[in-house]
Amino acid sequence: MQNEWLLMLKEALKSLQIADADIEFLESLALVFSGHPDVFTACHLAYLDEEKAYQYHPIIGASYEFTFDYDLGKVMISRPDGQLDLSLPLFQAFLSYVDLLFGKIYPLGSIVELDKELLPEELVASFARENMDFNVVITGRRALVNNQTAYADYIGYVWPYGMDFETQPLLISNLFVKRVISEGYTDARDKHYCDEELRRAYFYDKIFSTLYPKGEIYED
Repeated sequence: MQNEWLLMLKEALKSLQIADADIEFLESLALVFSGHPDVFTACHLAYLDEEKAYQYHPIIGASYEFTFDYDLGKVMISRPDGQLDLSLPLFQAFLSYVDLLFGKIYPLGSIVELDKELLPEELVASFARENMDFNVVITGRRALVNNQTAYADYIGYVWPYGMDFETQPLLISNLFVKRVISEGYTDARDKHYCDEELRRAYFYDKIFSTLYPKGEIYED
């Protein structure tokens, strides 16, 4: 399916009036992010935390350097054979499409550990009061929120307690997942559902993760 997602990404980038040569650059970067989700997360966090730069230097393959200028509202992405300047809204749009089309979707029943360093303080405090580990069981994926205009990456409940009628579910961002303790069951039918309903349908309806606030950049 990767080639199909690349074609859809190219379609989206063309709609954002990005030049063909720049699209090729971004397609290569998308493949890096797809193959190395930790790099995607680290780069995204650097942007969200308004850090000045992020660097990725693999042992094998091209290195990438991201230099952010928040005053001018742009990012310069460099690799050995060239560089690309993007406005920050366009960069965010690119990240949102990469996340939508290539981001990992864990199976239902997966148990994940959350990164307490990234969680809201009140949530960390509530875990601490109950002397609970930061482990959650996933019970929903890409759940529609905000009048079905965006999605939360996961719905989950604290493990090992699970759901009860007095407990509100947690809305979990992919960024909060520190590690996967145990993956739930998946098969061809589950993969088809994720690809068709949680990727393709959301792509054409322009439904993105709540991590990427919608703006004029997404308008036709």
